Amino acid sequence: KHAFRLLIRTFCGHFAPMVLFLDDLQWADVSSLQMIDYLICDTENESSLMIIGAYRSDDVDENSLLHNKILALRDKSVTYNFHVTEVDIPIFDIDDVIATIKAIFLSVDEDESTALAELCLKRTLGNPYFVLEF
Repeated sequence: KHAFRLLIRTFCGHFAPMVLFLDDLQWADVSSLQMIDYLICDTENESSLMIIGAYRSDDVDENSLLHNKILALRDKSVTYNFHVTEVDIPIFDIDDVIATIKAIFLSVDEDESTALAELCLKRTLGNPYFVLEF
């Protein structure tokens, strides 16, 4: 654990500001969440470190490890001088999908965009990432 912290400090010193992106945190185990806590609360790291964590909010409830870790980090944020910011990306509805299609395909007409949006919404379940990939 300490060796990983030293490695991150070294990287931060050479690649500042350093950003770690961690995806699918809804599946993170206790050790992984403790390591995130350990890195964030490292007061000896003088370089900038940003940790961005992504998770599916549908898979995280009030009893989950991740939810409890987020609460714990919020409590520690003042003591260790860091910020916890949550950005909720809601599921797209039909109007959002139509607007996305119109933004990508500037010359599409209303009927075509609605038909494509309905198919896209059915296939992607409104997941914004999948809508853009579709």
